[in-house]
Amino acid sequence: MEVSSVNEGFPVIPLHTEMDKVYYEYICEHIRNVRKAYTRYGGILHKVFTGAKQSHMKQRVWIHDTSKFSISEFQPYRKFFYPEESELGIVKDEVKAEFRDAWKHHYTNNDHHQEHWSAQNGMMSDEAIFEMILDWLAMSMYFESDCREWFDVSDEKKEMNPHVLEKVERALTAIGM
Repeated sequence: MEVSSVNEGFPVIPLHTEMDKVYYEYICEHIRNVRKAYTRYGGILHKVFTGAKQSHMKQRVWIHDTSKFSISEFQPYRKFFYPEESELGIVKDEVKAEFRDAWKHHYTNNDHHQEHWSAQNGMMSDEAIFEMILDWLAMSMYFESDCREWFDVSDEKKEMNPHVLEKVERALTAIGM
């Protein structure tokens, strides 16, 4: 499989197996979808999140989830979601533990996840909420699903700070979700 994402600003990392390549392309597609969501909905979301500077949001969209290419995240995520056939015999607890550590690294380094804000009572910045919504929209593109339907039944909604929830609801309504 040829990896065609170098000119889009994605890091070049060693891809040793077919599933490494598949997962790498998945990350690239997700980031492309975040960029598409920003292109499509950014103007409306900037009106909702007046504290989110356009220059900052363009930068955030450009580097969205690039920590998933890091040593701390790439292989644990890949093994959890895209295991090689030879890895299917690995103890599931070991893979889950590695993934939990990678997930913690991810949300610690990416403030568009509400877990990042737990020390601040879950009170997220406008820019982080904006990016979180773009992330959800990107996932709904990939899974060909509806962002609003997913959100309404998600654990994310149940655990969300009420002020953040109100902003999310307002934003989803503004973009027609």
